[in-house]
Amino acid sequence: MIRGIDVSDANGHPYWHGVVNDNVEFVIIKSTQGRTFVNPEASESIAGCRIVGLPFALYHFVDFGVKGVIQAEFLINQSMQWGINPKSIRYALDLEVDPSSPDTLTNAGPTGVQTIVQDMSHAILQTTGHLPLLYGNPSFFNEYLGDGYGGHPLWIAEYGPDTPHIPEGWTDYTIWQTNDSAAITGIQGAVDINLFNGDSEAMKQFFLV
Repeated sequence: MIRGIDVSDANGHPYWHGVVNDNVEFVIIKSTQGRTFVNPEASESIAGCRIVGLPFALYHFVDFGVKGVIQAEFLINQSMQWGINPKSIRYALDLEVDPSSPDTLTNAGPTGVQTIVQDMSHAILQTTGHLPLLYGNPSFFNEYLGDGYGGHPLWIAEYGPDTPHIPEGWTDYTIWQTNDSAAITGIQGAVDINLFNGDSEAMKQFFLV
């Protein structure tokens, strides 16, 4: 499998030449969250990936208290401000509890979560021609989404098992986040490790390289 990482503002200013030399072949960069937050390190990470030739995608941390269309427009418009053609990038939706406001997920419940994900997915598909990658752990998917999202590429987060548990509605994963505390050359602190389910050519095709 092909190894990659995901990074956010918590990872500071990576030295991308060091990263690419540490067996990292793709990167998923946090771009935005909710309706207003922009990762202040995203522009630098995008530029760094381009310089060293690393395929990359952008992920948006979903706020379950904000309408999906608003969040999709924010994500797409922000990426365009970084000079990215939305048709040439993979977007991902990070679906998990926000530790700073856990009540938003509780208040939304499965119906609210599904409405937000459906609205974001539709808006992204209409703009890019691709459904977004959906990130989460098996229990989140099974509790809040159910079995109606198997058409989306799956980015599953599960640490420990030899193979991840696949949520209802999917038959396999596209990317598996296997570790959230790895050490990578060029990045200070713990880093999330991800495995692409396929060979190098399939990975490049998925990331629209």
